Amino acid sequence: YDVVIDCVGSEKTNALSIASVRAGGTVVNVGLLSWSSSIDIRKITLQEIKLIGCYTYNMEDFRSALVSIENGDFGDLSWIEEMPLSETNLAFQSLHNGTMASAKVILKPSF
Repeated sequence: YDVVIDCVGSEKTNALSIASVRAGGTVVNVGLLSWSSSIDIRKITLQEIKLIGCYTYNMEDFRSALVSIENGDFGDLSWIEEMPLSETNLAFQSLHNGTMASAKVILKPSF
């Protein structure tokens, strides 16, 4: 591939990203699952692979995402669960235990 984007950041996906990109291609690392990682620096150097880290978003990105959500640009978001911020521990436990059907949780503060 010309460009590979690793949104997980595990040792396995880091290695798969480097293995999947073409010589002279670009790997963009977004995910930070692993605290440390082994990458094949020899392959990166010999094949002149560009490795780019992409860490965060700016406020304009968040505003744009909120507008897109409000406009329904992302379609059906039924895979997202909403819970009160006060139930943060329950939300993480449910995700960890696999007892929640959705993959993402939005924690909403009560004002």
